Amino acid sequence: MLNKLRKLRSLLPAVLMIMVGISYAQALPNQNSPKSDSTGTVAMTVLPSGVRLKLKPESDSDMLAITAMVRLPAAKSKAEKVISEIVANSLFYASSTRSSEDINAELQKVGGSIEVVRTNSYIAITCYTSPGQFESAAHLLSEVLKNADFTSSGLNLARYKLQKTQNNGSEHLEDFIESISKQTDIEPEIDLNLLDRVTPAIAAQYYATVFTPIETTISVAGKFDPNTAYTVFREQLNNYNRPSRQSFTTFDGNSLNGLQGKTITSNRPGKVHRVMLAFAAPGAANPDYAAFTVLQIALGIGHGSRLISKIRDEFGLAYQVGVSYRPDQNSPLIAYIEWDASHSLIRDGTEFTQKDAIALLQKEIDRLSSEPLTSTELERASGLAIGLDLKRYERLRERAFMPAWFESTGVGYNFDSNFYSKLKSVTYADIMQCAKKYLSREAIFQF
Repeated sequence: MLNKLRKLRSLLPAVLMIMVGISYAQALPNQNSPKSDSTGTVAMTVLPSGVRLKLKPESDSDMLAITAMVRLPAAKSKAEKVISEIVANSLFYASSTRSSEDINAELQKVGGSIEVVRTNSYIAITCYTSPGQFESAAHLLSEVLKNADFTSSGLNLARYKLQKTQNNGSEHLEDFIESISKQTDIEPEIDLNLLDRVTPAIAAQYYATVFTPIETTISVAGKFDPNTAYTVFREQLNNYNRPSRQSFTTFDGNSLNGLQGKTITSNRPGKVHRVMLAFAAPGAANPDYAAFTVLQIALGIGHGSRLISKIRDEFGLAYQVGVSYRPDQNSPLIAYIEWDASHSLIRDGTEFTQKDAIALLQKEIDRLSSEPLTSTELERASGLAIGLDLKRYERLRERAFMPAWFESTGVGYNFDSNFYSKLKSVTYADIMQCAKKYLSREAIFQF
């Protein structure tokens, strides 16, 4: 079934690319004619400004998604981290060429949703809207890339957003995982005491330094005309010509920021007890990426994974147990157990403690290195990895985001064209090597 899905995925976009190929050739200069990946799903060109443009037209789609991604240097100090976060949070508040009222009017016109995400390696702006708003959305994103301005009122709004995000605790597991990911980031943590030191001039200087064409990728997916897309972005970004003044380091994963071997305990009261173990993890550019993807599924994703089989199904402990791994945000691998704090959890006649939870997690993680996966476990994990890889592309937002992320990461926009075969070829030896390499030393978080 998976093979049939893969073949279907490769054949249909190829037909689409043939249909639009003639008009592409008319619209683009010969030296910049788009190159499609092996599945024919994405066409690539480089605009005269140097911006890389990925186009994935889908005639049967009724929506449009555009991701503009700017690759960033990781912040080397708390001050740089705060500056970068404030800039990311205030991109749509003002423009050097247009009034705030004009920006707000265009935001209202575009409709849909606009999301800005900053990680330690990129700022991604994703617009999800109707096809009829393509030119407005493209104009708005181009304006943000070229002419964002940083006024005192805009920076105040950004400070408020950051303070609210940092100070508002949440009981949701996903928020705890995100919080831990930030603590184990390769960058410093946000220092709220530094927020007031970021002036409009400092924000503008950082913006002009990192928002450069050579570090910018734009990816479009959904219902749109590819000729129009190329023409609009070529014209809108014609004067996007800042020279690159940054030296970049490509990170191949998460390093836990020096927290390995430490136990961090939170005294914040809550309705649940949580124990989380964070491990360094490879990124997409790392040769271990495919094997680690299968490994983390074997460990704690879905029924049949070791954590769920042993801790929840066999012992009947916890109501949430598993792992989280977000390579698109350079996050670590986080293994977790969560249970109700209002009732004592009894195991073998004694109360189940956080120390017991840590021991259970570590036992199953250590077992990956000492006890190889069975053929059934490996087959399940590999098959689920392939299925989840395919499922990502069911969402239009992901189909716009992924080519931009792959290109920004350095593996190339068509990385996914042969990722299926890499997942399928992961062996017992690959799993054992990854387990010993990445799961030998962790940071422990208790809540």
